[in-house]
Amino acid sequence: MSKIGNWLSAQGKATTEKTKKYVGYEATKKFTAETKEIASTVLSPKKAIENARHETFKQATDRLKVTEDDLKANYKNFALLCFISLGFALFLLAIAITSVMQAEFFKSFACLSITSFCLANAFKFSFRAFQIKHQKLCGVKSWLQRKKDWLPNPFI
Repeated sequence: MSKIGNWLSAQGKATTEKTKKYVGYEATKKFTAETKEIASTVLSPKKAIENARHETFKQATDRLKVTEDDLKANYKNFALLCFISLGFALFLLAIAITSVMQAEFFKSFACLSITSFCLANAFKFSFRAFQIKHQKLCGVKSWLQRKKDWLPNPFI
């Protein structure tokens, strides 16, 4: 009975290892741990703030060795990317509205999802341009308070 028990135990372990390998247990375990880490960072701003770098705009430009010409070029690039993102968002929003009218709800949902991504990018580029224009590493609250600077001017 001992030999049969040992054989069954060995077969069980071998089957378990093969199954883990087949279903990608280790990769799934690693992915889950990484997802948990990302979620804790996103859902806990306190942790992100504690780990954030504290520096001024001038210190950041010195650290990154950015010249005044680089700042102007980056401002123009961010402004153009903001408008391109807004253009794509409007285009996709028009497609989404048309899709709803034609009862193509999956297509509409897909367009709205991509539209939200485009709008998030437009915000990001507008905010970065705002920081360069005012040469200040400020928060979103400052950006929100200055509505006239929400749309950067790419022709400066």
